[in-house]
Amino acid sequence: MSNTQNKYFFLFGIFIFFGLTFFASPVSAATYYCDSLINCNDAIANANSGDVVKVTEDLIKHGCPFSGITFSSSGIIFDCQGYHITDDTCSGYSGTGINLGAYDFNTVQNCKISRFSTGINLAPGSSNNIISNNTVISNGQGIFINIIIGSAISNNTIIGNTVESISDVGIRASGFSSMPDNTIIDNIVRFGSNVGMYLHGPASGTVVDNNVTNNDRYGLYMLNYNRGNNIFLVNSNIFCGHSLKDIWENNSTPPNTGDNNTCDIRQNWHDNDATRCTYCCTNTGCYDDFVNYCSGDQLRKHRMYHGVCTGNVCIETELGWTDDQLVQNCNTQDGWYDIGGHYGSVCNGNQLCKNQNQEYRNYTCSGSSCTYLVTNTRIIKVDCAVCDDSNPATIDTCEAGACVYNTACSTHSSSACYDNDVYWYDSCGTREDKKQECGDNSTGAWGANYCKADDSLYHSRVVHQRGCAGSSCYDNTSTEEELVETCDDSNPATIDTCVSGSCVYTPISPPTLTISVNPTAILSGEQTTVTWSSTNTTDCVGSLGGAYPTSGSFPDSPASLPRTYTLTCTGPGGSITDSATVTEKSSSTLSLSVVDLNNVVVDDYNPIYPGESVTVEWIPDNMASCSGIPTDLGFSSTPGSVVHTPIFSNTPPPPYEYTYTINCTGLDSSLHSESVTIKSTRDNGICDPGETYPTAPKDCPFTYELF
Repeated sequence: MSNTQNKYFFLFGIFIFFGLTFFASPVSAATYYCDSLINCNDAIANANSGDVVKVTEDLIKHGCPFSGITFSSSGIIFDCQGYHITDDTCSGYSGTGINLGAYDFNTVQNCKISRFSTGINLAPGSSNNIISNNTVISNGQGIFINIIIGSAISNNTIIGNTVESISDVGIRASGFSSMPDNTIIDNIVRFGSNVGMYLHGPASGTVVDNNVTNNDRYGLYMLNYNRGNNIFLVNSNIFCGHSLKDIWENNSTPPNTGDNNTCDIRQNWHDNDATRCTYCCTNTGCYDDFVNYCSGDQLRKHRMYHGVCTGNVCIETELGWTDDQLVQNCNTQDGWYDIGGHYGSVCNGNQLCKNQNQEYRNYTCSGSSCTYLVTNTRIIKVDCAVCDDSNPATIDTCEAGACVYNTACSTHSSSACYDNDVYWYDSCGTREDKKQECGDNSTGAWGANYCKADDSLYHSRVVHQRGCAGSSCYDNTSTEEELVETCDDSNPATIDTCVSGSCVYTPISPPTLTISVNPTAILSGEQTTVTWSSTNTTDCVGSLGGAYPTSGSFPDSPASLPRTYTLTCTGPGGSITDSATVTEKSSSTLSLSVVDLNNVVVDDYNPIYPGESVTVEWIPDNMASCSGIPTDLGFSSTPGSVVHTPIFSNTPPPPYEYTYTINCTGLDSSLHSESVTIKSTRDNGICDPGETYPTAPKDCPFTYELF
């Protein structure tokens, strides 16, 4: 079978898979029409799986930053019908044109997207999406599949798109987590400023029948940083017209493979059973990569010429080395080189310097690089600085690896007290100018009022005693404190306190009290928590005696139920009593039901078709744990429901049956079980010979004629 036949059978398989998926849906698909970004995003949010959202005019965002379409569910077909998603305001690229998020089985088709940071984006966790027949032009990134952390991005198909004039990467599949089995087929990627197609492991998939041309740097760039397998099947693509490499690969292990590709400039890549791409780009020569070699002391490079590219095939008319170029003259690197860092201290006349070891290297060309031999060594003086303390009264010299400053009667040699201040003295003991004035004694102003623990009001001030001792000034400080007021109005109906620098006389308030139990109903032997709080109280007493704090909580397992807890609290404003009761919890119960997608109970009078989904709902009460069959429904001790598609036996005769069972253990260790059996009266998709849709039942498959 030819590569072209392979491609069309692949496309036909995608059509059959998604066609049967939507034809088998029991609910008719709806079509939404939208004419603005807001309306289109609302339509996607309201659509169900299988619904179609169609654009009826260009979608233009006015303002920066901006984003375009964001998916919020799975199974939606978004069809731009050739209309444009873009911006008319931003000076640069901003936001994402279409963001499929982490959703599945969505389709984006017939859109023209421009002026975004990213044209179309798939987030971690997205799978089984189709991006088809879109034009992504003048964006930062074109079609972007990228994952740093998170769930795998898998089984997505990028087919029949035109990606043009992208500033970074046209189609990118890269990340640090798994991206298995994505397909990139029959796309045009051209005129980009950097890379046409970028594949970065761990990832895998198929790259087939793409036309990647005239991007500034690379056509196909395949990179693997030992993050797992980066295995792509690269077949029947064209990578031509790139300044650095048409195909670049970093020796992935295991390697990417492929055949029947067209390219000229490549690195670490060759098609199966070939030393280069199977086909070459028209009107160019067929060459291997450059290799280095030595010619005397020159390092040069050349490449092997294999013939002329005629009709995309290398015609091997003659073989030989060509394009000889000078890489480097090794002799130009001869000279002294530092070995290690600077060390030690050494004098160089009146300078203090560091030592530096050096070696002389004589370079020659050997093998495929410049190499050297050490022919001499030396120690030189570096980082030299003149010994100078900028003091005209000193003699500055360098002696034994250190600067020495000798002086006679040097100024400001020492300091001492004189007349209660500090003065300078030279090295001969003569008093010079005043170094520091110590100041006079002083008393500060009274500060703000403040409260003490005995509810008295005070203020204070700082007292300074200043002078000179030895050769330093001192400032001994102390605090002088004075009583301003005793907070007491001699009124027994008030509480007298000192607050934030003021006396406060607060009328006595009546006490308050609340008491509660949680939970309010328990089984015998279980535990409840009694919690209470009060205000304007000083002590509390329980109904059975004993003192309690004015607020608090404690756990209790009452011997009998119901149990009432009563507390009385007393404060300056009187006493207050409150109580709370815990009752006995009712026994455990369990129910299980199954309804169809129209919320009708599934029973003998309402069977379902094979492939239809049902909603299974369970309501346990007072259960410690639950499990059931099938095990993947997630039965638990809390009420829940899940949509499930039962698989009926193919064994005749009908009706076919499927049973759901939930088993629970109550909080009192009692055992409970419920089962529901549903039926299907159809033939489960097995058609008699000769039956075809639409004359046969709806679950018979289509009959297709291959072409």
